Amino acid sequence: MTVRSMYPIGLDTNQLINLLTNWKTRKLYEIQTIERRFGIKLQHTLRPDG
Repeated sequence: MTVRSMYPIGLDTNQLINLLTNWKTRKLYEIQTIERRFGIKLQHTLRPDG
């Protein structure tokens, strides 16, 4: 599985890995900011209430 094929928007692989490994410590507004910045939706995989 390659991150580049999943997110063809130029999301850096290290940024995505960091996000996936540290999502539990991030506040909801931080996740929303990332969503707006990269134009992706993360709630299905990252939000504990999703």
